[in-house]
Amino acid sequence: MITCYTEKIVNGSISTGQDFLMLCVRALDIACSMREKPLSEPLPEKFEEDDYYVQSLKDAEVELVKYTNMSDDELQTEMDAEYKQAEQNADERAIKHQQEKLAYDKVRREVLRWQPPTEVHENLKKFALEQIDSCNRDYDPHAYLPQRVDLKTYRAEKIKDAAYVVIRHTERLQTMRESIDYKNKWLAELRASFN
Repeated sequence: MITCYTEKIVNGSISTGQDFLMLCVRALDIACSMREKPLSEPLPEKFEEDDYYVQSLKDAEVELVKYTNMSDDELQTEMDAEYKQAEQNADERAIKHQQEKLAYDKVRREVLRWQPPTEVHENLKKFALEQIDSCNRDYDPHAYLPQRVDLKTYRAEKIKDAAYVVIRHTERLQTMRESIDYKNKWLAELRASFN
């Protein structure tokens, strides 16, 4: 049976073991960043950093500086807007929840009225009711609104959160760089083995 890799041998686009081995690298984790690219695209000479991680770290550092240097008035405005948005979201979720509850209740009543044709069908009714009941719960989204805090606490929380994100992105960037170094070393060793 022909695979997407061996097809290249059959159609003549690959005629050496070296070229086939280089193509097969695409199936390994070492080249996972190329999985969505066509097989006709060759392996790079070396793998490069993904700008996403670098930019994420920069954004996180900007956020940390922002909350460290923000005036009390600016911070109060942001805190008020954030809370107002949370209230609006809770209002919208409450309306949506009520609409969903009406739909669940209607279908549940109909399932309850349904008479299974045999005892074997009873499990279907039981399962259907369990599915509805697992989703049809009373809850008030307003109960999950963030608690209002004083400005000092808000600033401290924002700085703590931003610092955590900086640390996390720094770790991810370091891990990515170590991975790229490993992949590039592995790829160089592979290429050198053909000489």
